[in-house]
Amino acid sequence: MHFPKLYKGTHLAVPNISVRRAARVEISPLGGEVLLDVDGEQLGVLPATFTVRVEPALRPPPDSAATPAPARHRRGSSHPG
Repeated sequence: MHFPKLYKGTHLAVPNISVRRAARVEISPLGGEVLLDVDGEQLGVLPATFTVRVEPALRPPPDSAATPAPARHRRGSSHPG
């Protein structure tokens, strides 16, 4: 098991470990009971489904990567603030 590497964040160098992006993840045990530990908290057992929801106010505009943000100035000042 590579739990120390997982908690240190160095687990991505372990063979057969990969990173994926998803809005929804379903996890099922391969056999037997598997405890579900999330951030050190025992939340139950597998199977489990996780859904990531980003509030619209927190989403960047679709073209934000291509368009730099405008410079902001303080009121009454000609210098960028």
